Amino acid sequence: GDLWAALDRDYSNSITLLEFSPDATLELAQFKQWVTGHFGSAAAAITEMDKDGDGQVSLDEFRRFCFKEGFPSHLKGSLDMLFQALAESHNDAEGQNDLPSISLKQLSCIDRWDCPQFLYVLPDHHAKLRFKRAVLQHFQQNSILAWRLALDRDGAMQVRSENWLSLCVEMASEYGIREATWDDEELLAVYNSLDGRRCGWFSLKDWDHHGYTALTEFTLWAKEAFGSIEYLVRTFGDEDGCLGLQDFAGCTRQLGLSFEDLELIFEALAGDRSGLLEWMKIKLEDIAWLDAWDPAKEVHDTILGDRFIKHKADLKAKQRLEVAAFARTYGTTLIRRRTPGKSGILPEVRSRSKSSTSGSLNSSRGRTRYSLLQESLRALPS
Repeated sequence: GDLWAALDRDYSNSITLLEFSPDATLELAQFKQWVTGHFGSAAAAITEMDKDGDGQVSLDEFRRFCFKEGFPSHLKGSLDMLFQALAESHNDAEGQNDLPSISLKQLSCIDRWDCPQFLYVLPDHHAKLRFKRAVLQHFQQNSILAWRLALDRDGAMQVRSENWLSLCVEMASEYGIREATWDDEELLAVYNSLDGRRCGWFSLKDWDHHGYTALTEFTLWAKEAFGSIEYLVRTFGDEDGCLGLQDFAGCTRQLGLSFEDLELIFEALAGDRSGLLEWMKIKLEDIAWLDAWDPAKEVHDTILGDRFIKHKADLKAKQRLEVAAFARTYGTTLIRRRTPGKSGILPEVRSRSKSSTSGSLNSSRGRTRYSLLQESLRALPS
């Protein structure tokens, strides 16, 4: 339904870990990069973590290991989340399912995960501006034309992360854009600045908001007034199905866009970067990509997706506040989560010694919140 469409933002009929939880996936990628860089693999690190030699790593062991080995300070707040995503629960002597720990098999899923390369790189907004200026110089400063010819070559109205580097190679080769020859890390930093949501793709709106707004207004108006862009061209074009600038300006006068914006749209639809507007023609075969685009649905799905991500982020922040408040009050007391009865009785609070419960605070809630993340990781092929 709507939630699926909101999460499946690239319309691939599948929901990736990145689409479901961008923040958690980014933290997991940074953990993989750190542990692989320091120990060669996550599997090799577990022998260092497992200080008591029982084959299981507790939250306390996991935290101590990461702090000792120099885990990046800006990521230390994500250690509990990482542990909860990787850990499984084991029954204690009383048969209670409340002792989460990480085993070698569980941690090895990090090594099997084919992490997208762009998640390892920080965004560079200044580099993005330099890159964009260089691209626009080759397309008459027309952001929509550059989008259509250089970036969105398949008309999908999005540029995916896995295609970005090869796309840059093509731009350098075909248009002589020197900035497209930067090394991979620099180009991925540009990509990450464009893909601000870290969802694995960026849109025309991310590339140029003004161009996106103008094209959206034109597309929605044309489809409402004529049913399609194709019918508009057939109605006002010549006998060959071609529409010139003068006729285009005449039929879109009621739209209310500035002549400058209409020129941008016309030039982009004509797909001509010569700058000779009076000689350009919009042809029927050049507009299928715009007729296939549904900006209203795109906006709707984006709003739903952003709301879902924000809701999960709010839950995460709320949980951290609750954990901190509980820890200040009860120390290492363990809460067992139970299904509330009609009486509204609070979950049982049972005191334990510090040594036996270290690192297990609020683990039941964590397992619920990150169960999908756990399942995604463990579904990776061996």
